[in-house]
Amino acid sequence: METYRKPLLHLPETSAFLLPKNAMRKHDERCMTYVWVAHRNLFGEVYRYLLPDYFYAMPQDSGVVIGTFISSTDIMPGLTFPGDIDVLVIPYEGDDLVLSLTLAIEIKVIRASFERQGKSPNQFGFKQAKALLEAGFPFVAVGHLIVSDRSPKSAWREVGMTRIVDADSGACEPIQTIRHDMLPVDLLRRAHGRLSSNCPDSRLGHFSAYPNDSGMWFPEGKRASFNPCMNINVLDKVY
Repeated sequence: METYRKPLLHLPETSAFLLPKNAMRKHDERCMTYVWVAHRNLFGEVYRYLLPDYFYAMPQDSGVVIGTFISSTDIMPGLTFPGDIDVLVIPYEGDDLVLSLTLAIEIKVIRASFERQGKSPNQFGFKQAKALLEAGFPFVAVGHLIVSDRSPKSAWREVGMTRIVDADSGACEPIQTIRHDMLPVDLLRRAHGRLSSNCPDSRLGHFSAYPNDSGMWFPEGKRASFNPCMNINVLDKVY
């Protein structure tokens, strides 16, 4: 695939998100998307899953420009479904935007709990994602962001824990066995299993992630494949 680039004229500044308390309590889709995007390590792990070949080859002077909840008609006047592109990720290298690696992501939130671990979103998001493929975006994915309460301590499980003492050599302290709440892991695997079972198009990437404000649970994911119906006009509109 040949890359399609255009000059990066203005590098956006880092954004801060002010989230209404009521919307955060309800785990509003926009709020949870902002929590995920702002968690740079978690966002990076998801990006690694979705575009692994590029992620591992990104040069030193590279990064990504991220847009959220962009009106579809602002990009393509005739694109009325989906109404919004939830997350648009455009990598840059030096002074160039790499438009042919643009990634559009449809987000859904799973509001689970210990008592309702099988909870799934009302819609998976695949119809919206397929519409973005048909419109000509080069890479498209569906993401399920999970929120939940905690398990009662009686449901915690024994796991191994260690602490890295030398990051350069990888030296760790001896592994200890502790009891820990592993509900996030169960929810992540269950959510991604449903995504894998229901995905209607092999070109679509998908992931499940558990954004929170304490530590990080590693996401589950599957790569997005290049869309051979990529539309240069769409990339020009993105630009």
